[in-house]
Formats: sequence, structure tokens, C-alpha cells
Amino acid sequence: MVCTNDFYVFHVCRHDGQHRRNHERTAHNLVIERTPGELSTSSIEESDDVFNYQCNFMEHGLLYMNFTDAIAEGDGDRIMRCWKFLLLHFYSDSQSTKYAVEALYLQLQQQALLSPRQAFRQRWNRSVNNNGGRGKNVPLDLDVEHDNNAIKEGIRKLGSNLTHAAVTRCARMLPVARGTVHSVARECSLMKRSGKHFVKTSHHDMVKLVNQLVETDALSETPGRRYKHFKGFPRSPLRDLRMGKMCQWINKHKYELQIGRKAR
Repeated sequence: MVCTNDFYVFHVCRHDGQHRRNHERTAHNLVIERTPGELSTSSIEESDDVFNYQCNFMEHGLLYMNFTDAIAEGDGDRIMRCWKFLLLHFYSDSQSTKYAVEALYLQLQQQALLSPRQAFRQRWNRSVNNNGGRGKNVPLDLDVEHDNNAIKEGIRKLGSNLTHAAVTRCARMLPVARGTVHSVARECSLMKRSGKHFVKTSHHDMVKLVNQLVETDALSETPGRRYKHFKGFPRSPLRDLRMGKMCQWINKHKYELQIGRKAR
């Protein structure tokens, strides 16, 4: 297994976290990061659950917005960088184990398993723009679902003539049929539906929610402010992430790849 710079950084961080905390605690009397065992009752009581919740929500939301914008722009490098952060979030969430494995295997393919040519294709072939214009790319798997829906429409119209050969013809003629329909519609100046799903505007609800946050001063830290059902809410979803355990998890999957066994 080839070890690249990214995985070397993982190896260094495995020891950096604990050693750095020990040095800051003994040499400078600072506790920047606390482990779950170091979270005393007093520190929980002095925390601000409302402020922590907003910070946690914004961390998730900004990462998701960056990811969707990278897809819309077709920026393969930025998509891969977002997947690195998503890997940390998925791993720290015990309910997202399968997503963490998929994110890890994507990085393994990019860094070691694929050739540079194949890795370049995988990185830059993750979205498609069928209508032109900037920022209008859609995920490639979503475009495939649209193609599947178009094929199913043709299959439903076959009726009793449904055979394996007929389905194969429907799949092969899809690009030609779609191009013909677009040409006829353009020549006849026919208006085409965008296919976008319109939902009821949430502007009124959003304004009401923002006003409540402003009234409660939710984005200013107030020690001792707590939720009833979310007491001790973490400020960051990665607060309990331990790079040592994560490195062991990565090495386990690297070993399973070497012996020809995959987790998925």
C-alpha cells in the first residue's frame, strides 16, 4: 500500500493531539481541547447550550453549502476536499459508519489505488451540465436517475411487447430520442418545463426564526444558558474525535484491502 502525504499527516496527528495537549497543560497551564473524561460538571454548567447549538449547526451547514456549491460549479478538487471533511464528520457520528467507509475508500482510490489518469477522471467526472451556464452542474448520479426515469417511461409504453431486446433498444435509443425531441421543440419554439420541483416559500418562517434568534441573542455566548433536553450540547460535532482511533480504523481498512477483503 502506497503511503502518501495525506495519510502521513494522519499518522503525525495521531500523536500530535495528545502530546500537544499535555505540553499546553504542563508548560503553559492551558487546556485548549478537553477529552470527554476531562469535561467536569462545572465546565458543563458554565457552557452555553444555545450558543453551542448554533455553532454546531453553522459548522454542518457551511460545510454542506460548500459541498453543494462545489458540485454546482463542477470543481472536482473542491469536491474531494469537502469529502475529506465529511469523512471526519461521518466517522465521529456512530450512526454514519457506512458513509464513513465510502468516504475513506474514495480517498484511498484517489491517493493510492487508482492510477493518476483514473484518479483525475474520477475527480472531475462527478457532475454534469446538460443545459450550459455557470453553476448549473448536477450530481452525476442524479443525472443517471433522470435517465432511468426516461427509460422507464418508454418501458411502460411497451405493454405486452415487453422483452429483454425491447428494453435494450429503449436504453440505446435514449440519447438519440432525447436529441430529436429537443431539436423539434427548439425549431417549433415550444416551451419546455424545467423539471425543477417548486416548494412553498419558507421566507415567512425564516424571518420568524431569525427574529427569535436575535431576541434571545443566540450568537453571543452566555455562560450557564442551557437547554432542557440538550444539556451539555457540544460546540463542534468533532469535539470527541480522536485521531489515534481514527488512524487505527484507517489502517484496519488498508490491511483488509491488502488481503483482498472489503468492508462494503
